[in-house]
Amino acid sequence: GRYNEAVDVGERLFLRDPNNFLNLVNLSASYLELKIYKRAETMISRALDKNPDDSVAIQLKFAIDRAKKNIPDEEKEDEEIIISKEEIEKLIKEADQNYAAKRYVHAQNLYERILRGDEQNSYVLFRVANCSSLTGHLEDAIKYYNRALVLAPGNHHARNNLASTYYRIGKYEQAKEQWTRAINLRPGFKTAELNLSHLEKIMEEKSKVTA
Repeated sequence: GRYNEAVDVGERLFLRDPNNFLNLVNLSASYLELKIYKRAETMISRALDKNPDDSVAIQLKFAIDRAKKNIPDEEKEDEEIIISKEEIEKLIKEADQNYAAKRYVHAQNLYERILRGDEQNSYVLFRVANCSSLTGHLEDAIKYYNRALVLAPGNHHARNNLASTYYRIGKYEQAKEQWTRAINLRPGFKTAELNLSHLEKIMEEKSKVTA
């Protein structure tokens, strides 16, 4: 529907300009219509950080709070029901198709639904982390990469992506550690080797400036 399209457009704009106040408000409103309250809250919180006195943003925050309080009890219970193995497999297939089509928001919603029934699924956690990273939600990405790595510490791709996310938020020491661990897990892992080499040059230049 049009709200799904609005979310896709808004998330792409968010990647280019995460501080665009109007886009943050519009994204939050679209997520509210889709009943994706966590995302709606995230976006309106960002908007209010930029402009805490905006009346439209304040009213939207109240609307989200009201909507969450008015979720029927039966829907809340449904969220806690463990879904079957067959449904999980079906949802993974659908989520993977959306992921391959670069519809990361829709893919993530499906992956997160899977986690309600299988929260120890390292593959799904890795995919959620990737979706979060690709839509600019870097702190969420770090959280999910770390959860995935607790379950699958040998996943060198997850360590590479976690390192890249740390790099994007300026946490160079953590990025260096994860790229080093990825290379140790998979000697000859060219992507991680190139990333680490690039980072070490940046860190060396920064140390010269501060020396």
